[in-house]
Amino acid sequence: MQKPSADPLLLLASVLFPALLLIDLGLLMFSPMMFDAPGSERSVYPWIIIATLINYPLTVLLGLRLAWAAHARGDVGMARRTLVLPITGVGLVVGSFVLLQVVCAGQFACD
Repeated sequence: MQKPSADPLLLLASVLFPALLLIDLGLLMFSPMMFDAPGSERSVYPWIIIATLINYPLTVLLGLRLAWAAHARGDVGMARRTLVLPITGVGLVVGSFVLLQVVCAGQFACD
């Protein structure tokens, strides 16, 4: 059985999502500064941001691993559908920052 040729979408995802992972790790490094404002440790929104930032590397690694495994089996459709997992991780991170902006006007100390 002949192996399928590399899917361009899968190759693009394999470059893009790990690049975003570097940004995510940079944000995680500075995440303790979200709690500098008085009262911010009682706010749930910085904790949501940190949870999504921690979750993103897991979704990328799992999503890309499952996508390449499906591609190796010859199931290109499943490989593309599996890329929804890292896309969801990106959406959660962006959504958590949007939530903070909408609900707390960008202030980490918000009840």
